[in-house]
Amino acid sequence: MIKTKDVSITNRIQEMEERISAIEDSLEDIHSSTKENLKSNKSLTQNIQEIWDTVKRPNLRIIGVEEGEETLLKGTENIFNKIIEENFPNLQKDMPMKVQEAYRTPNRLDHKKKSPDT
Repeated sequence: MIKTKDVSITNRIQEMEERISAIEDSLEDIHSSTKENLKSNKSLTQNIQEIWDTVKRPNLRIIGVEEGEETLLKGTENIFNKIIEENFPNLQKDMPMKVQEAYRTPNRLDHKKKSPDT
């Protein structure tokens, strides 16, 4: 009788060890798949950022601002704010705007180039 209890206990211990081993294996699989998902997520995020950078273009163009020291000292943001203030006095108070990016473009348009809208 004691021998059968020992065998029974030994069998239960072996079953528990097998279950623990199987759970540890599945945890390792989950851990490795999580690492792979993080890597692919980072690369997808990077791809989206690259696509956005190529698609992004200025959505506002100020034409007719002359070149000179005065313009360079004022800066593009100040010129933009002055134009907004003159034309839409309440807009600046209700919704302050900030220039994210500004750069100069040629004074004349090249008619030989196709416009991006066509």
